[in-house]
Amino acid sequence: MKLKNICIKGFKSLEYVDLPLNHLTVCIGANGSGKSNLLSAFYFLHRIAEGRFSYAIAKAGGAHSLLYNGPDTTKKIEFTLTFEEFVYHAACEPSSDDNLVFIQEDIKRPQTFPGGVREVSHAKNPPGYRESILIRLNYDLLDGKKIKKFLSDTSVYHFHDTSDTSGARLIGPISDNFSLKPDASNLAAYLYLIMNQYPQHFELIQETVRLAAPFFHTFILRPTAENQEMIRLAWQEEGSDTIFQGHQMSDGLLRFTSLVTLLMQPVELRPSIIIIDEPELGLHPVAIDILAGLMKSASAHNQVLITTQSPLLLNQFTLDEIRIIERKHGYSTIRTPDQEALKEWPEDYSPAELWQSGLLGGDPSVILR
Repeated sequence: MKLKNICIKGFKSLEYVDLPLNHLTVCIGANGSGKSNLLSAFYFLHRIAEGRFSYAIAKAGGAHSLLYNGPDTTKKIEFTLTFEEFVYHAACEPSSDDNLVFIQEDIKRPQTFPGGVREVSHAKNPPGYRESILIRLNYDLLDGKKIKKFLSDTSVYHFHDTSDTSGARLIGPISDNFSLKPDASNLAAYLYLIMNQYPQHFELIQETVRLAAPFFHTFILRPTAENQEMIRLAWQEEGSDTIFQGHQMSDGLLRFTSLVTLLMQPVELRPSIIIIDEPELGLHPVAIDILAGLMKSASAHNQVLITTQSPLLLNQFTLDEIRIIERKHGYSTIRTPDQEALKEWPEDYSPAELWQSGLLGGDPSVILR
């Protein structure tokens, strides 16, 4: 199921943005431009489908912190997701207790009538509900079931925390393997599942890790001696019998392993759209080149959306795949590169050179204007 477009209104710095999505979409922009707010919108849509919308609002600090420039400026938040076969729309307004309530929510499908084609709503949420129609739908309604699964499976992956106390380095339940968590805190348990149930995929993951870290030999994944229901990440180097624990793995190797696992896991285990926040963080240029190839391969089966500030990573993609996020006058905008205007520049200019020279936009100086 492909998401063709997402339109967001009134959410944080996103007063009004319209984002067309390809199989692979790369968002660039300066710090503070709105990239994190875009990813946050996907997080809130995920919580809507889970029936935990009110929890997400409270965790964010209340409705006033989510409305663009606050409730005096913005009266409602709207999300419109256009899929290939139908459209999901949700609109919420603040309540007196600083929560959000749905004032409109529906699923529409284009239907042909004698006078032409128009969208017909076939599921509606009455105004005033605090949780989504998606958690109350009759599951004979296939469109609603598809949307709920799409959004429930959608996570924003950011493998930034590689501290000594990060979950990926620590011991954890071996049964915590339903899916790879957004912070890879269950990496050992998830790799253990792939090793046992998808051995070919597991070996491909190991081979890919070796491309960026030739000293790496193999993962050692087995229940701990103290408790057979627990597991921790361990590995061996080439030509050595020493078993290293997760806390001894470098930050870059841990991030790269998490990314490889996410992008090379079996297709049937992947979410419909893989969203990654700044995947280049802490990676060697060779690892970034490999990562770009993995993203392209993954996008043949699943949509991939990333945010990045890496010129090296950006150079691996085409202008058609790039979206520019800028912030002017306090609100964020998203646009595609104007390829017609760029025709006058030499063809050998790379996307990164166009970006760094200010020809693409998305540079820090834009925020100051």
